[in-house]
Amino acid sequence: MDSFDIAIIGAGPAGLFAAIEAASRGAKTLLLERNDEAGKKLLLTGKGRCNFTNAGLTAQNLQEPFGSKGRFLHSGLASCGPKEIRRFFEERGLPSVVERGKRVFPRSGGAETLRDLLVREALKNGVVLRTDLPVRKLQKEGDAIVAAETAEEVHRAKRFIIATGGCSYPATGSRGDGFRWARELGLAIVTPKPAIVPIRTAELWSHRLQGLALRNVTLTLLREGKPIDRRFGEMQFTPFGISGPIAMDLARSVGEALEKDGDITLSIDLKPALDEGKLDGRLIRDFENLKGREFSAVLSGLLPRDLIPTFASLAGIDINRPIHSITREERKKTLSLLKGLTLTPTGLLDFDWALVTSGGISLKELDPRTLRAKRWTNLFFAGEIIDLDGPTGGYNLQICWSTAFLAARAAADQ
Repeated sequence: MDSFDIAIIGAGPAGLFAAIEAASRGAKTLLLERNDEAGKKLLLTGKGRCNFTNAGLTAQNLQEPFGSKGRFLHSGLASCGPKEIRRFFEERGLPSVVERGKRVFPRSGGAETLRDLLVREALKNGVVLRTDLPVRKLQKEGDAIVAAETAEEVHRAKRFIIATGGCSYPATGSRGDGFRWARELGLAIVTPKPAIVPIRTAELWSHRLQGLALRNVTLTLLREGKPIDRRFGEMQFTPFGISGPIAMDLARSVGEALEKDGDITLSIDLKPALDEGKLDGRLIRDFENLKGREFSAVLSGLLPRDLIPTFASLAGIDINRPIHSITREERKKTLSLLKGLTLTPTGLLDFDWALVTSGGISLKELDPRTLRAKRWTNLFFAGEIIDLDGPTGGYNLQICWSTAFLAARAAADQ
């Protein structure tokens, strides 16, 4: 039975990158994956295009995307941030391009191209990759892990890196195994919850708009009528509520708000570029210029066609109503809906729909400079299994790269 310097469990983005870094430092490295191929979940990122980092992220501006937990990432981003990961791929024939929101994508190809590059690089550096081999348990002696046990054999190593991901998209292999092992080893786990996930809403009218996308709108979460979080960009209606980038980004805040007391609502500003005064001025001009027409003529210049019947119904105005007959109060109602179309969130979809897991190995259990578990001498963690997550835009894959780099460097140099 071969014995390795480092055994890495989980061949997703964090596991693959950790394996490459460890092997490039001369460590005899084993990479174990429960799926029949490596990087299966990576193929889903960026709708297949693979938004693999965000060019605007630095070690100095961690608060905005990650909140107070962002401080934990300082060492990782200082050592392996967006510039370094872009250079890594470019030096291996995969240059990148920066798009809206400073999202970074491969200039050509996509998620499969990037995944295949990682696998090739791992094998080129001598990594032993074993797929279709689920790990059942970790064997320990004293304060060290000595082996990973599968159905077929026991894999021994001097150091171990757990990169099994969270619970999101379990069909890709993220089934929470790492959380179970961590609990058995006495490590604290922040309860895993779906993050970057669609939101359920109560209103039937929103369900009937399924498939309709809204662009350049602002979605605000309110408690007792006071805003507590908001996003700007694109969203869409679904048979159960809302989805799309800004809705899914807001989902974690929605979930947290629903766990507390209070009246929780979502408000869609359909015209965020105009304040109420300017928008009312436009309505007055449109009503005057189109006074010989029907109400639908005003709405057609403001809203997507498929939204008009529902919007008019919510405003209580027949779309065929002559504009000249619409009262000042009805115009104000139209204005109010344009600036605040209200929805009632009732919950989030489950892990089957989530892009990312919120929660995981408590940051208090880990050394932020090495990602080693403080109470175990040779156990490291990397990627989504850690209690770190951010919004869409390449932030979560950057967590994988940065934490994998630190864990692999520390494990190889130990």
